Amino acid sequence: ASSIVPGFAAAPSIGEDGKQLDFTMALAVPPQASAIALLFARGAKSSSYKIPCLPRADATTTLVAPLAGVSPGEYLVSVEIDGVASLLDWKDGRYTGPLGTVKES
Repeated sequence: ASSIVPGFAAAPSIGEDGKQLDFTMALAVPPQASAIALLFARGAKSSSYKIPCLPRADATTTLVAPLAGVSPGEYLVSVEIDGVASLLDWKDGRYTGPLGTVKES
């Protein structure tokens, strides 16, 4: 079986209420596919997170991951679909994005 590396149609964003991470994917994600948000810490005091996205009834290009329990801070953001992660941006020898900033709730 082959896999397609997931890609974003738009940059991931934090919902207006600050309680969820929204992904707009380039291709529809089937409802049975495992979708997990990956947040990689930036800075020495932060933790990284692996958060299951909310279930979907139909194939969709929109994924949502709840941010309950995620510490405020800036994170590199990726999504993993059936074990294959989206690529992070790379420039000048370091990962640069996509970025998401979780605010105090």
